[in-house]
Amino acid sequence: MANLFDKLPTILVLAVMVGIFVALRRLVKSARLHLWITAWVLIFVHFFVQLFEPADGNLTPVTFMIDLGCLQLSAIFFIASLTSFFEDTRLTVSLLALTGVPALAYTAGLAYELNWRWLYISCAALIFYGAPLFAVLRRKLIIQILLWARSSPSLVR
Repeated sequence: MANLFDKLPTILVLAVMVGIFVALRRLVKSARLHLWITAWVLIFVHFFVQLFEPADGNLTPVTFMIDLGCLQLSAIFFIASLTSFFEDTRLTVSLLALTGVPALAYTAGLAYELNWRWLYISCAALIFYGAPLFAVLRRKLIIQILLWARSSPSLVR
């Protein structure tokens, strides 16, 4: 078990921060704020799980998945809160699923020390190519430009 007195200030600061954001939710009804609260709770869980880290530093696979998975998901939630479509719940959940599932699969592969190169490559490709492609294709302006360009044969030549 990690030294409690080393981790306690960080955990207390994060608990207060989560409390502040939850209190803000009463005043401001925003989808962005809900995503931020979720991200800060995940960061709190990340640091809380580190309390149960063995003295030698070797985490069990489940503890490793919770620890690193919460940190990765919190980053994804913060990024999702910055998209132009964060108020559309369906699109936001789709983006979170598109990036969150491969991130958790990547973390599970690392936790169990799998030597499956295809798993890591496919997860990285989905995260780094799938998310930007999803965001670009969901923009109405891009779709309108592509439809307009397709209907005008003089632009293609």
